[in-house]
Amino acid sequence: MLAYRHAFHAGNHADVIKHAVMLYCLDYLQNKPSPVLVIDTHAGSGQYRVGEPLMRVKREVNTGV
Repeated sequence: MLAYRHAFHAGNHADVIKHAVMLYCLDYLQNKPSPVLVIDTHAGSGQYRVGEPLMRVKREVNTGV
């Protein structure tokens, strides 16, 4: 079984772009008068410190943030 841990990829270039696009879309959707429901199914633990042990496994953060 493949186990996905966001911390392995947090901060890499694709992750940074993904979050920038998501924020842009949410900002755009908030201009509408109707409400918006957002459910993030891949948030993981939600907070990652650069340099924590899981982020050092693949070192993808070195090419991102």
